[in-house]
Amino acid sequence: MKTRLAAQIGEENATLLYSNFVEICLRRFTQLEHLDCTVYFDPPEEEDAFRCWLGEKPSYLAQPSGNLGERLSYAMDSQLKTYSRVIAIGSDSPDLPIEYISRAIASLEQNDCVIGPTEDGGYYLIGLSKPSFEIFDNIPWSTDNVTQTTVNITEKLGLSVKLLPPWYDVDNANDLGRLINSDQPEIKQLVKFQADVFSKLINP
Repeated sequence: MKTRLAAQIGEENATLLYSNFVEICLRRFTQLEHLDCTVYFDPPEEEDAFRCWLGEKPSYLAQPSGNLGERLSYAMDSQLKTYSRVIAIGSDSPDLPIEYISRAIASLEQNDCVIGPTEDGGYYLIGLSKPSFEIFDNIPWSTDNVTQTTVNITEKLGLSVKLLPPWYDVDNANDLGRLINSDQPEIKQLVKFQADVFSKLINP
């Protein structure tokens, strides 16, 4: 749960909101053909609860302990043992255009790495076509230098990298207002929380 947003709309509302984000992302992204989806969950003893919540269609793997870089490295390593192209997507950008994901997958046919930068300097997506886990080391997570630092590391490693168009993630009430007004048709169909309720929360 995002602490900045929770401070603005309350922890209960933020928890409800991000639960919906996970559901929306999963339902939208699994529309893509030839895309296998794995949910990395925490805590590890709650797999049955996650399966009950999100269904049996995705695969499930427990996240290890550690920072975001260590968790991403584990996810990439586990998937690259089976697949030639792997992307990791967070749930903070539920209206991310589906075509961005398709472009990410296609770009890995000719590139070692693909990054989808967020407008605040992080990234909404990262993908690899070969093990290159150093790109997750010594990253200043939760800062506006995440993407640039990652790109710098890929250059030092001699990796080819493709940057996707930037998008935003929902970190605060202003971002939430932007999401509520999204023109993505899937969002209009799938958002379960009441827009008028959250509009009152972000515009008291």
